[in-house]
This record gives sequence, structure tokens and C-alpha cells, in this order.
Amino acid sequence: MILSAKNFFGPVLSGVYDLIKGKPVDDALPLWSKFISPRDENHVSLLHAPGDEDLCEEEEEIIQQVYQAFGHLDPFEVAKWTHSLPEWKNPHGCAIPISVEDILKNVGKSDEEIGEIQQEAIREAYLDGALNG
Repeated sequence: MILSAKNFFGPVLSGVYDLIKGKPVDDALPLWSKFISPRDENHVSLLHAPGDEDLCEEEEEIIQQVYQAFGHLDPFEVAKWTHSLPEWKNPHGCAIPISVEDILKNVGKSDEEIGEIQQEAIREAYLDGALNG
């Protein structure tokens, strides 16, 4: 399992945003609803600890790094910060996808590095599909 998404909006993972709004995403809504509360205005909370047995060590490290950097901030401070990122564009009430390529360019990755990352993601998606159906 890799931490990834097809689209980012706002910048929020589009699937996560849909789940927050209670919209089905593939077959994830029942599992989401088991662990995440229904939305109360712009807030959701953890209902039960989901465990971490499905996460690899690298994913656990990423989660810890993100929490160390942003866990102490108010959610609206995080939103303000993400809206200052160069890849974010004001959607004026709608949604504008942010490509992973734009994110990688804005963190200084070369076209060659981006191509390598894209190829690795394709290989991992293929293996994930082959192994997990």
C-alpha cells in the first residue's frame, strides 16, 4: 500500500474530501465510517484507532513527520499554509485538480526525476493490482 491519490483539491486528496462529505468512493465509505465521525461543519474526528498493521515503515515515518510538522496547528492554519503553496490556485468555489507532477516540480524535482517517480508509481500500481486483485 502506498500513500497516493489520483487528484488533490484545495489541496486535499479528492477521495478523502468526498469521504468527509459522506460521498461513496469505490467501496471505502463503510470502512471510513467505522473509524471517522460524520462531518460537523468542517471537522471530522477519529472514532476508533484503525491500527497500523497495513502500513509499511516508510508510511509510518511519513505520517510521523507530517504530524510533527503540522499536528500542533489549527486546521485553518494548515489550510492557510497549503493555500500559499505555488501549485495551489484559487478555485473560486469549485475544484481545480493539482497534478502530482506540479507538486514535484515545485519541490525542485527535475523532469528526469519526475519521470522516474512516475514509472515507479506505475510499477507499484501494477504490482498492487496483480497481488491484491
